Amino acid sequence: MEKFGIYVHIPFCVKKCKYCDFISYTNCQNIVSDYINALLMEIKENAKYGQDKAVDTIYIGGGTPSYIDAKWIATLLSTIMENYLVLPTCEISIECNPNSLTEEKIQIYKTAGVNRISIGLQAKQNSILKKIGRVHTLQQYIDAVKLCQKYKILSINTDVMFGLPTQKKKHILSTLALATKYSKHISMYSLILEPDTPLYKEVMQGKTSLPKEDQVVEWYEKAVKYLQKKGYIQYEVSNFALKGYECLHNLHCWQYQDYLGFGVSASSKMNGVRFTRTKHLEEYITLVHHQESTIIQKEVLTKVDQLEEKIMLGLRTANGIDVQDIKESFGYDLVKEKNEVIKALVQKKFVILENGFLKISSKGWYVMNTIIVDLLPN
Repeated sequence: MEKFGIYVHIPFCVKKCKYCDFISYTNCQNIVSDYINALLMEIKENAKYGQDKAVDTIYIGGGTPSYIDAKWIATLLSTIMENYLVLPTCEISIECNPNSLTEEKIQIYKTAGVNRISIGLQAKQNSILKKIGRVHTLQQYIDAVKLCQKYKILSINTDVMFGLPTQKKKHILSTLALATKYSKHISMYSLILEPDTPLYKEVMQGKTSLPKEDQVVEWYEKAVKYLQKKGYIQYEVSNFALKGYECLHNLHCWQYQDYLGFGVSASSKMNGVRFTRTKHLEEYITLVHHQESTIIQKEVLTKVDQLEEKIMLGLRTANGIDVQDIKESFGYDLVKEKNEVIKALVQKKFVILENGFLKISSKGWYVMNTIIVDLLPN
């Protein structure tokens, strides 16, 4: 039976971080129940997409899902289970911030079926956390992890960021030392300075400075080596896991499998069609309650689209892409068509071509976007 993943977006936060440009809203407690009820309606109405298919991953992201009452999370999960064929082995993840994770919430999550928790640490140093607008402390992270362990949720991801204001290499390594102590999965992201964020404005006004790019590249390489020595497998450019603890939901996306997204701004790819829902919170709620579509963009993916996306997503993973599979599925001989490009990249040690797989090397991870562009069909 064909499998697919489900994503649910909870767009509420107690406060937006200074670097964040995700679709999230603050000071919206009065609208949470309306939003959840709209989500429940949408989940039920879209059950047709799940016919003859099984759900093997559910991911509740945000925003900060742990910000809202945990009973809403339990209701969302039970509604999904009532309307879709959810496998007993389903990976069920939820994103949490350390300051909003309580013992009561963990108990409710566990009873509802959650078996994987992703915690946003970002940095070990409280001074750096404050600088980027995080609302938690180091101790709250440690307390949150210990709660997960107490209730036997052992599949824990820790989010870590590098390239932050005032950050140095020693800060990255000490943060990773802490994360590897408590987590079997680590997501490590470089700060992207997005326009119209408070941090962007601070940098443009000279109030805050960021590390230089060559420093950040060096930190990334050191961090990768550190995690590898600790036994973490880099299975995707930003994701590292001890064997058996890879995030299955993320692999759905990178392996170009189907996923169905619910909630404001959520994206989906089902049956060769990609669609995205409105990013406006009140509009989303109104549309659902009037039984109108929340989809603002819909695209039937052509063979060329699918080929390009499969190459692009596959190259983000440590396994890379199966060139024979590409040839059989799309009639496109990547090695032949991009022979000169691949030769040059191999010579620079940016990519590896072996056993029928083309993959980006550890040296090439940091220039991955340029490599992918060079390898896409003309």
